[in-house]
Amino acid sequence: MKEEEILEELLEDVNNMRILRHMETAKVDYAKNIMRYTEIDKLIVFQYLKKFQEMGLLEIYGNTSIKRTDAKLKKSAEVHKHHTYFRITRLGEIILKMADCRSYLSLLNDSCIERLYIRRYRIIEPEDCDRRIVKMGLIDRHGKLTETGQKTLNLAIRRGFGK
Repeated sequence: MKEEEILEELLEDVNNMRILRHMETAKVDYAKNIMRYTEIDKLIVFQYLKKFQEMGLLEIYGNTSIKRTDAKLKKSAEVHKHHTYFRITRLGEIILKMADCRSYLSLLNDSCIERLYIRRYRIIEPEDCDRRIVKMGLIDRHGKLTETGQKTLNLAIRRGFGK
């Protein structure tokens, strides 16, 4: 898979980005701890981790002990492994750098952008056509624009949407 194809697939689900951004911060972590930080169910997190491993975004961390210099969220200086730890790869870091508002905007059609625009000034209940932008994390489940949704909409307006 090309980097652009991987990015497109990841942007379609906000949980992909939440877990990968967590891994970027943590550097090395395991499913249960990711669950604590992202508030995503542990089994779902583990499925995402396996998918990311197959895509080459994560790899299994092979050392027998974990040092705080490797795992940034560890509280103690060094611990022995009791879980399967994952580490973000260089490809994973590159993909995260590529994920910005331009990437989201390239995936949206005019009707999706219009639905974001409506939410700029008032909160409306999500409709069926909003399922995609909710799943992408551009609006929350209550119909309110997220920070990423606001930035993406601002970029669309700067590029001439609605003129």
